[in-house]
Amino acid sequence: MAMEKATNLVKALPSSRLCDSLDSARAAAGAAESGKCWYVMQLGKTSMSEVHAALQEGSGQLGVLLVASQSPVSQLEVLRAMEYGGVYVASAELEKPGECLKEAASFSIGPSLVLLTEAAAIKGDENWTAFRYDPRREDQGLA
Repeated sequence: MAMEKATNLVKALPSSRLCDSLDSARAAAGAAESGKCWYVMQLGKTSMSEVHAALQEGSGQLGVLLVASQSPVSQLEVLRAMEYGGVYVASAELEKPGECLKEAASFSIGPSLVLLTEAAAIKGDENWTAFRYDPRREDQGLA
């Protein structure tokens, strides 16, 4: 259910292409001239190592949407994506993603990584917080 909802959110984004694997999203992003090439994947034990490898390539057309349905949900590896520089990174509840997906889709100077978490997976977790990191804002002195 969560994966389906997340996939539908990506399909609704303008100028976005949905890919069936991270490898196909990486390849499509490398060849794309505009619009994000998205891959929606379940957050798991090995998913972040795959994502970090893809982010290091730095394609501006790559978008990765991670979906977390079970607790505990750690944002640490998602936050680490900011270390690459030029990566849009956000975390929000699946039920209310706000502007983060639109911002991620419009971010063309680097890849985008968004973590959407089901509310039940973070219920009572005082360490979890929604956030958005957009390097464009930092360049404008707004971060």
